[in-house]
Amino acid sequence: MDQPNTDPLTSSFLTLIKEIREEKGITREKLAQIAGVHKTTIGLLERKKRIPSLHVANLIAKALGTNLSTLIKKSEKPRKKSK
Repeated sequence: MDQPNTDPLTSSFLTLIKEIREEKGITREKLAQIAGVHKTTIGLLERKKRIPSLHVANLIAKALGTNLSTLIKKSEKPRKKSK
């Protein structure tokens, strides 16, 4: 599967989802369960193989204990790259 053409904001947003999930010690499977999405969805998003709809992004934000607008604001700020 080819990687979708992600813009810098989307790429940063998807990286942030993974970072927050890992900081909270939540597995991909558990995050998917909490958010109500399929478990492969989280992996595809974190690997930037899929771009989430606003609905899915909002479900994931809530599952991570935050809201979509906060994640977008954090994604807009320059951050150091993760491992």
